Amino acid sequence: MRLAAVLLLAVSLAGCFRLSVPETHYQRRVFVNALRADPDLAHAHWMLGRRAMLDGEYREAIGHFRRAVAAQPDFREAHVALGRCWLNLGKPDRALGPLEAALTLSPGSARALELHGQALMELGRLNEARQSFERALAADPAAFLPRAKLGEMAYAAGDFATAIEHWRLATGTDQTDPAWNAAQDDLRSLLRDVERYHALYPDPR
Repeated sequence: MRLAAVLLLAVSLAGCFRLSVPETHYQRRVFVNALRADPDLAHAHWMLGRRAMLDGEYREAIGHFRRAVAAQPDFREAHVALGRCWLNLGKPDRALGPLEAALTLSPGSARALELHGQALMELGRLNEARQSFERALAADPAAFLPRAKLGEMAYAAGDFATAIEHWRLATGTDQTDPAWNAAQDDLRSLLRDVERYHALYPDPR
């Protein structure tokens, strides 16, 4: 059975590269068949979880990512994806566990750090969130999310000069994800407003 499952996964490698195209029934059938042969194939659960996450089916994705990390505890990407799903469901407290597990495996993971910072920020743990965002930028200076979030934190604190600096850098990052590009457009609009306000009313400090 194990050999059959491995062979199915080998055949499904084509499916791994089709997650951006709408052949979802084919993709799911390949990985579901692999799991029928071996229910503990971590990468089959990972691929089905990714597909569910892309479809916005976060509860389904969580089930697959949990099975993936149960079968392979050092599967960092699955821990990160699990944290991201909980954040998308508005449950930052549930996101912290898998994100901290990912950081135990890879302390310099920029993606884990930025999501960790986001979870902490949503929980109101701002100093810890700032540290995670700064560590994420140290790992990947071109990362958009930590720059944008640090700017948001500075803006909320009334430090418009620091917010502007972070947001200018954030809007200069090169993103391939359409969601980030849309976020950049929104941020550029906000940045223009804050720059105008700051020119009229500079920070007293």
